[in-house]
Amino acid sequence: MLLDFFDSPLDIYLLDAIIRSMIQVAMVSMFTGKRHVMDIPLTQAEFQAGCDARQKGALIQNAFPTLSPELREFLLSGSTPEEWDAMMTDIEES
Repeated sequence: MLLDFFDSPLDIYLLDAIIRSMIQVAMVSMFTGKRHVMDIPLTQAEFQAGCDARQKGALIQNAFPTLSPELREFLLSGSTPEEWDAMMTDIEES
């Protein structure tokens, strides 16, 4: 039973809070056409506010200031850090 893994109800509450502050976003990479899903450490409301700001012309780093550059790139292009690294390696080798 799941509850056996937790020491107290507080542990369950904290886990629930962590789970609710993550959303999954699916994107298709503009470079490879592959579909990727990533966990984004934002609530649904924070994500929506960032999307609204982008639609009004905000730069990605201003719309989503708490996200890493890699996660912001994923939201822009759908590319994962691994895809990006592979593309940069291909460019450097040519």
